[in-house]
Amino acid sequence: LVMFLPVAQNPLDNFYGNKPDLLLNGEAESAAFNPNYPTILGKHLECSCVESGVPLNEITERFGVVGGAIADSLLKQEKIYITNSSELWGYGFPHRNINIRGHAQNNVELIDINTGKSFEKMQMSLAHKEVFPGAIYLAQNYDGELITYRSENLDLDKKQAILKPIGKNSNLDTVPNNELAIKEIQQLAKPQIIKTNISHARLRLSLFWGEITSSVTGYQLLATKSEKGVEKITVVDEGCFDPPYQTQYQAPVVKVEINDAFSQAIRENITPIKEKIKDTNKGIIPDDFKDLWSCHPDFIALHSMGHQIKFAIPLVVLSSSQDVECFVQRQEGEIVGYFFDTCDGGNGASEAIFNQLLKFANKATELAKNCDCEYGCPRCLTHHRCPQQNRGLYKDLGLLILEAIAV
Repeated sequence: LVMFLPVAQNPLDNFYGNKPDLLLNGEAESAAFNPNYPTILGKHLECSCVESGVPLNEITERFGVVGGAIADSLLKQEKIYITNSSELWGYGFPHRNINIRGHAQNNVELIDINTGKSFEKMQMSLAHKEVFPGAIYLAQNYDGELITYRSENLDLDKKQAILKPIGKNSNLDTVPNNELAIKEIQQLAKPQIIKTNISHARLRLSLFWGEITSSVTGYQLLATKSEKGVEKITVVDEGCFDPPYQTQYQAPVVKVEINDAFSQAIRENITPIKEKIKDTNKGIIPDDFKDLWSCHPDFIALHSMGHQIKFAIPLVVLSSSQDVECFVQRQEGEIVGYFFDTCDGGNGASEAIFNQLLKFANKATELAKNCDCEYGCPRCLTHHRCPQQNRGLYKDLGLLILEAIAV
């Protein structure tokens, strides 16, 4: 007996709840993993040197043609050494830095200051954004109640965050000031030009090995109050971190670019959307739609498409939506989008998007259309951990790109 109890708020549960036959009869997801990335090979070589030693004359046989260059790099970094018997050996316990299912063994414990006990663990990179000093953090207790905490301290050396309970019904929240930079190191594949069903509109995909640097430079403390049935959010306090909390790693990155014809199509589609919103609200622009006026149309379309593809990842490959992040920025006058793996060395998910974009686009379209919301919601569009705070999202503009390429 197999029982499926879908949770309505979960995107995949909502999808399979409406289409249960796909659970048993749908196409199986494929594995997404490339063990031959230099960073991954380097970590395995380092571990092998600690475990049993590696004869110099077996480097190429065991680790491929790049094995020698990787060994030279590790020798220069003094992570391994050569013995008199011409074997490579290593130091310490490098295994703790190996990623398992996309997550490094580098967790931070959340400690309740009143009890002194740990109640949760999270990745270091996430702790920078969620439990920095002054952060407001929500967690469930053993009775299922939501408790609001305020972070008193984040000790990176001890890998502990000390949190103080401040009640059950707090109106406070914090928003981190995030900065993200992506640096291209080496091209991994020949760029692809993706045709669309829009005249002359094209999408260009590039896959490269990149360095991702994420920084939390400060935060805003927000208070929400309800006045005459309308929620009002005010900034209560602000803080800066010097130096910032920073995470840096290398992984595969997919760069997404659109041409002028595609950009023109996006502008033509956003105009009637904005007019309809103004007409419906008698010329007043609701807060939920102000990004349609303040953000570039290409930003909104690419950002929305990125979120929708993230939701669809588990429908195509054996990966989680959290294994990939998307980011959109202006580069040399153009708006470009990025997908990148969320762990050092990569997990194969971004490369799968590069190689199977049409399949991802089809699944993302199905998932978005399966949701009965009109503009986008947490079941089909918004992500709690979006590095751009879910700014500039609109369901139909993401679908415009997805449906154009899913031909």
